[in-house]
Amino acid sequence: MSALRPFDLAHWTAHSPIRLEALRRALADPPLTLTPPALAALFEVNRLRVVARRPADLQDYPELPVRVRGAVGRVLAALGPPIVNRHDPFARPRAWDVLFEPMSAPASRAPIAKPLVVHARVEAQSVLASASVFGLAGFWAPDAGAALVGALEGGVTLWEQGKTKASFPCLEAKSERQCGFDPPRLAVREARLRFRSPLRLRKGDSLATSEASFPIALANRAARLAPWVGARLAVDWGEVHRRARSIDVDYSDLRPYFWSRGTQRAHRRLPVLGLLGTLVMRGNLDFWTPFLQIAEAANAGAHASIGLGAFDLTLLP
Repeated sequence: MSALRPFDLAHWTAHSPIRLEALRRALADPPLTLTPPALAALFEVNRLRVVARRPADLQDYPELPVRVRGAVGRVLAALGPPIVNRHDPFARPRAWDVLFEPMSAPASRAPIAKPLVVHARVEAQSVLASASVFGLAGFWAPDAGAALVGALEGGVTLWEQGKTKASFPCLEAKSERQCGFDPPRLAVREARLRFRSPLRLRKGDSLATSEASFPIALANRAARLAPWVGARLAVDWGEVHRRARSIDVDYSDLRPYFWSRGTQRAHRRLPVLGLLGTLVMRGNLDFWTPFLQIAEAANAGAHASIGLGAFDLTLLP
């Protein structure tokens, strides 16, 4: 067996911007056109789950995923070539450029969604965290996982405690790969979504809580992630809006939750309003099931990529 070619920093520096631009072009013009069930069936998730020790003074913040993701970003920004200088003849770009920087898509309904989602929650004396990357971004899954561990061990900023950092000692980690979602065996008539981080349904600067707002947000989220599976979502958006108005969406168990988040680019605090609790969808939900399955892995609503809109899903016949 021949030895792998040693990592060549000069080669990577020269060719990585070219590879990044090629990736952007590929995302802007994906080769496939997929229906929602086909997109869900091909939706690949590479995930690292981490169990960390809960600091003694840590409160159970619903927006904890946003804070952990910020720490992950700081670690990724400090990294250069893909982790451990892996042998990569294609000189693919660093993880930050792919997982955090915006990717434009000309003539699209919205920018391409970032292919990384960080989840985190407190459970008893542990903190359960994960970093998930989707589809074509799977090559950078080791970078995202290493950044998650580095962020937890290095410390996550707790703004309510005077900008101090809390370290989350990691106890165990497990990587997994999910290749698509299987359709339910029975027709779905009810979906219960218990939100673990605040949901934002944005309408300008306010929250949108019309019955159709959430189903439409689900479809938009899937459409923006589809390029990472090499596809465009094949839907009639007029039909999406009609179907959204034909089902019952119960927001009555959701309650407002206020907090503020910092931005690295603007260097200031932004007030944020979200919703926590359980949302229930009722009716013929077969059309919406693929969107719900994708959103359970990738979050829903505005600012889903920064950790908002994480939920546990229960589908009922």
